[in-house]
Amino acid sequence: MVAPSPDRPAGKDEDAVLVMAKRRRSLALGSAGVLLAGFLGYVALTTSTTVLSGRIAGLGTAYWAGFAIFGVILAVAHGYARWARRMDALVRAGKQRGERE
Repeated sequence: MVAPSPDRPAGKDEDAVLVMAKRRRSLALGSAGVLLAGFLGYVALTTSTTVLSGRIAGLGTAYWAGFAIFGVILAVAHGYARWARRMDALVRAGKQRGERE
């Protein structure tokens, strides 16, 4: 724990970490909700309508849409992991900077 100084009030670092944790949680839950809604929409479109009943390059449109959904899921997961690593690095840098002061 870093001792408080006149420049930096006590608890400021902990507050910043809590804010980042809340931001990370809201981003993760929001992204998961959007992807779940997209996937459930895909299931509804393939089972209840004829919207995805066509063919593209010999393969059903529903298959292409499914591949696209999984590609988006992988891209979002990769983007989130990069963002989380960056935020963790910022927190570590801030703690190290605070310990040196």
